[in-house]
Order: sequence, then structure tokens, then C-alpha cells
Amino acid sequence: MQIDAFHMRCQRQILGIRLIDHISNATVSSHTRLASVGEQIASRRVAIFGHIARLSEEVPAHQALCALVDLSSSAWSGLEVSSWSTEQQMGRSGS
Repeated sequence: MQIDAFHMRCQRQILGIRLIDHISNATVSSHTRLASVGEQIASRRVAIFGHIARLSEEVPAHQALCALVDLSSSAWSGLEVSSWSTEQQMGRSGS
């Protein structure tokens, strides 16, 4: 993906690495410890899916998701449903 190439170029620039230095992308990634853009997008897609799936059935975003995915199927029944407030109570805040 072009976005991944741009992301890598930005990381190299931040670290002050020039093309003539011949440092692999894997080495650059290990120094910055950043996930690839594709991984970040996938993670955020899963997060927004979960957010929309937990919304009230009257919310248009939830209705649109239900038109595409059967949320009542048994595949979703074993998933842990948590919310920001329950995570705060359990001390698992993200920040």
C-alpha cells in the first residue's frame, strides 16, 4: 500500500535515516515500535464495529450494521461485552 510506504518514509525522516544508509524497514519499525498503518486501521475497524454493535437498536448506525451483519447469531454470543464504565471500574482504562 502506498500509505505504508509514506508511513515508513515519515519514520525514516523522524529518525534521521537517509536512503543511502541502507537500513531495512524491519529495523526502522523495531526502533519506532509503531504498528503498520494497515494494522492500525484493522484495530480501529474492530473497535468501531464493537461500539456500533453495542448501541441501542434505535440508533441508525446500529440499524445499518444489523442490515449487513446478523448480530443475533450464536457467533457473537460468546463475546465479552464491556463498556468504558465497566473497564474504568475494573481499572483497565486505556489512558
